[in-house]
This record gives sequence, C-alpha cells and structure tokens, in this order.
Amino acid sequence: LHFRKYLRPYLQNYYKNKSSNFLDSFFLEKFITQDDQLKESISEICRVNLKNRTVLITGETGVGKSLIGELLHQQNHPNNEPFVHINCSEISESLMESELFGHTKGSFTGAINNKKGKIELATGGTLFLDEIGTMSTAMQQKLLNVIEKKEFYPIGSETPVKVEFTLITATCENLFEKITKNEFRKDLFFRISGINLDIPPLRKRVSDISFLTKHFLRKSHRRFVIKECALIKLSQYDWPGNTRELKKKVDLLSLKEKGIIDESDINLTGLAATDDFFITDKQFNFVSEHGLRAFIKNLEEDL
Repeated sequence: LHFRKYLRPYLQNYYKNKSSNFLDSFFLEKFITQDDQLKESISEICRVNLKNRTVLITGETGVGKSLIGELLHQQNHPNNEPFVHINCSEISESLMESELFGHTKGSFTGAINNKKGKIELATGGTLFLDEIGTMSTAMQQKLLNVIEKKEFYPIGSETPVKVEFTLITATCENLFEKITKNEFRKDLFFRISGINLDIPPLRKRVSDISFLTKHFLRKSHRRFVIKECALIKLSQYDWPGNTRELKKKVDLLSLKEKGIIDESDINLTGLAATDDFFITDKQFNFVSEHGLRAFIKNLEEDL
C-alpha cells in the first residue's frame, strides 16, 4: 500500500503528459486549429472521465464534430472498446429502429436473421449519434428510455438487453428552436447535454483558414507556393461548409498547372456550384443551416 501511494503521483503525471502530447499531435494533424480557446475546451473535456456519461457536440456542418467524437472515445476507451458511429440523417425513419435496436428473425418482412443493433454493439464503448436533431420524436422517446433504464428490447424480442455505453451526440441544428416547435424532446435534450462542446464555424476562426490552407497544400502530391494576397482573399470568405468546403477548394487549386497560387486563382463566386457539386449556393447554405434531411424532404415535396 505504501508503494502504491508513492507511485501514484508519478503514474498520474505520466498519463497527463502522454495525453498532452497526443492532443498536440491531434491539433496539428487531424483537427487542425490554432484557436487556443477551442483547444482548451476540447482538452478540458478530455480530462473528464466520460465512461457511461453523455456528451453533446454542436456546430455547423463541416467543422469536425466526428473527429472530436472519435478523440473523446480514444481518450476514455484506450483498450480497443467499440466505437459505433451512426449518422441519423442518412437513415430513413422506417429503418432507424432496426438499425439502433436490432431485430429477431421473422420479426418483420425481410428479417431473415437475428441482427444486433448499434446500441448493443456499442456496449462497453461509445455510441456516437451524429445529427441527432433529425431523429423523429418517436425514436427520441425510445432512445430516452434506453438512457434512463440501461436496457431495451430488440424488435420482436421479449428479452431485454442490458447496455452500458458512453453516449456522444452531435448536431448542426438549433435544438432549442426545435424544442419550441415540438420537434425535439426537452427531456431528451437535458439527458444528452451533460457535457457540451460548441465548435465555432471557420468564419469565426479566421487565423485557422490560412493555417488549414497551408496544411492541405502540404498534403498535395505536388508542391505549391501560395501568395499572401491569396490567403487574405480566402480568409475573407464565410465558408458555409467550413473545413470540409475549404479542403474541397484547396483540392481544386492543387489541380492547377502552375505551382504558384495568387489572388487571381481564387474564385469564390458560386464556389458551391462548381462542376464537382450538384447543388446551388442557396441549396448548399440551406443544408449547412438546416441539415441534409430537411433539404431532402423539401426536395421530395417539390418533385
């Protein structure tokens, strides 16, 4: 016991330094930012034991919410525990229940085998629900029950499944606004928002625009020199698609034949409507603000 007491502070210092070095590398290679306040907010959450707790990450599309979700999982589950990521906006409501809770063979047409749901697969690790704001209120109620009771019933089963997992949710939508419209349950919001992180958009982290641009150019298979006037022009754009949109623009610039990028090469008018996109600037901004599911719903109604 005396040896353990003597050794504990050294072990704590070792793990603290190891985590700090890992975060330094993370901010230089994966989630590229020079924003000290944002880095401190992320580092502060990393110092919290998140096992079997809930985290809510908010921010516009393209700011890197998924990267932060993976980071928080790695910091709290270092022994290869499962990390299960599901984007709620990409799955239709009719399939969402089976995807989350699983089903038994013969429970509905097409259920030819037993299937474990994402919640069960995440047991002991992390369940990351991306774009949770697009989830139907009926499914929100079922998710709330799982969080509170730590168990659920797969479709067609009468046997409950016990679960324990860290729940990380993310959204680009304004959940307060959705609550006032009765589109998001208030009780679920309070259950998922135990620890919150809001990632500011790129237009509010202007210094990161030049930093990211240079990083993406270094990753190119060719070598480029970008003039300061070009960086200034990039920094003056709002980047509604944030880091994802900036990376797309830099990828296009890297296709140019000349190795010097100047101001005349930066065409930001109608950026989202280039040959590599199928949607207009207005549609792109709508998706950035309201999410993909709302855009698809409006498109289907128009058609």
